[in-house]
Amino acid sequence: MIKHKPKIVKYGFGFGILGGIIAMVATTFALDIGASSTVAYVSLNLLVTVLFFAVGGSFASNGPGSWGAVTFMTALTTGTVIAVSLYGSMNLWFGIILTIIGIFTMLAAVSSTTGRWIKTDRMAN
Repeated sequence: MIKHKPKIVKYGFGFGILGGIIAMVATTFALDIGASSTVAYVSLNLLVTVLFFAVGGSFASNGPGSWGAVTFMTALTTGTVIAVSLYGSMNLWFGIILTIIGIFTMLAAVSSTTGRWIKTDRMAN
């Protein structure tokens, strides 16, 4: 049983929150007042923002879900970033940065240490 939160879990939380903050900044670049596509672009950027904050929260001590759910959410978030970037809703540089953060978050999620912590300490409380 792991008595404290492992560093890899703390990294996953940090990357999730960092991704959410950067995605919020990217949303401001999608604003083009008067353009008809603005609503779709901003909405997709906000979706990425919400997903990153949800991923960050899933690494919290009182976070929801199982290890499989955390892993799925990180993969879903990274895939969404790639899709939104390819669609053109997000600035390419933000897309690249957020994809890299998403990959680091996925690596934190698939770690056996993270899985052991979620299955034993977090789920037991």
